[in-house]
Amino acid sequence: SEIKEVVKAKNTMMEVYGFHQMFYSRRALLSNYEKFRGEELGLTDKKLIIEEEKRDHSYPIYESKHGTFIYTSYIYCLFKELSELKDLVFIRVNPTFLKEEKVFQVLDIYSELLEDFSKAEELYEKLKLVDSRIDSGFLYKKSVLLKEGVK
Repeated sequence: SEIKEVVKAKNTMMEVYGFHQMFYSRRALLSNYEKFRGEELGLTDKKLIIEEEKRDHSYPIYESKHGTFIYTSYIYCLFKELSELKDLVFIRVNPTFLKEEKVFQVLDIYSELLEDFSKAEELYEKLKLVDSRIDSGFLYKKSVLLKEGVK
């Protein structure tokens, strides 16, 4: 797989758990919304959730002096696959929008996995108890967007 090829590079880091950033704008979108409404809602520098009217998904959103960031509605989780990525030097758990207590639970479970990959199934079930919103994202979904000349 492509991930295995990427991991062969030296000093590779891969995010294995957390909400993935799916959108970024340099613009202060929440502040602009406040101005449009003519209200001071205090939306900047706060971790917020936006929801679509026609779907049951909610997306974490954050605005800082650097712009506006929107994250996936699910927590990306690369877990059982780690046993195949032995060349991986660093793994990262993204704590953004996660409660500190849950982050420590997740770190403990990943530590256990790295010590003994044979416990992967059991530990994955334990991980789902920490937060059921975990998903592999697009990891196993075939892309319709391919570079020309790539099969």
